[in-house]
Amino acid sequence: MYSVLKSYGLNGLNGFAVAVEADVSGGLPAFSLVGLPDSAVRESGDRVRSAVKNLGYKWPDRHITVNLAPADIRKSGPVYDLPLLLAVLASSGQMEEPPAEAAFLGELALDGSLRPVSGVLPMALAAAADGIRSLYVPAENAAEAAEAGGDAMQVYPARTAREVVDALRGLVPLSPAAPIPFDPASGWNAAPDFADVMGEFRAFAPHLVLMDVSLPFHNGYFHCAEIRRESKAPVIFVSSRADDMDVVMAVNMGGDDYFAALEKLAVRNACKGEGELRLSKRDLDRVPSGFADRINAALTDGSVKLSGQSADIDNGFILVYGDIEMNCTFRALINEQKDIVREKVCGVIF
Repeated sequence: MYSVLKSYGLNGLNGFAVAVEADVSGGLPAFSLVGLPDSAVRESGDRVRSAVKNLGYKWPDRHITVNLAPADIRKSGPVYDLPLLLAVLASSGQMEEPPAEAAFLGELALDGSLRPVSGVLPMALAAAADGIRSLYVPAENAAEAAEAGGDAMQVYPARTAREVVDALRGLVPLSPAAPIPFDPASGWNAAPDFADVMGEFRAFAPHLVLMDVSLPFHNGYFHCAEIRRESKAPVIFVSSRADDMDVVMAVNMGGDDYFAALEKLAVRNACKGEGELRLSKRDLDRVPSGFADRINAALTDGSVKLSGQSADIDNGFILVYGDIEMNCTFRALINEQKDIVREKVCGVIF
């Protein structure tokens, strides 16, 4: 049997629609997941299988094929766990296929409970723009997603996958979530206390943080690292300081849009002629579409192509021009700046 339902993913800072297709057919028992998934998505098969059994449903003892469309955009993160479980149940005849105007987001624990996921707001905005009428999300993400819903889209919070299944069956309805109340008079007009940025952060509980580098008391790198200790809220640096080290430091301390930072570094470090850009295996598995195209659009005297061969690095990239390799990893760029500072200090002292 075949089933299809809707979910959403994140490409950079933008949400995009994903069709989760499941087919249960004859043959030896197996689970195949296709559609350009990264390692976190590939691992979802084990989470979904355990959740199905622990919730009291039956895992089909047949060949299961799941496709995440479109297949030319990499899918990342555990956001597809819930729609995968529902697609398997529907394609195996254990529930009716969900309505076409519904979409589903959420990570599964092994017992079938739902865990919050990152990037819900842009995904919910994309769902509302696509005409989705019902969006089912983990309870912790519901208020944030409801900000995008308006009057046209209802956001339903759930703590377990069973609550979603029972709601779809009409057994136990879920109540739609309300947006987080916001009073502009008490929010935007209050002058921030730069001596207690984390206190301001906890009191306001923002969905997004815009951070400058140069701030009183501590710089933006310090505050970004502190925020990352307790929150996954996106942190975007807005600053006139934009040399290689500022970009590296911002991302290294937890700033978001990692691949946008790599694009800027590649443009600054590219040479004349045709080069080859090698990423780490982890980054190669999750690189957004159009990555090399955006780099080449900013170059005037050369071009780079994204290599299908991964490099043995943790972050950043390697630029290859013939027999010459340029190490543009974060560690190399930081060490280069240390050497420059050391030379300047020696020049002053001696």
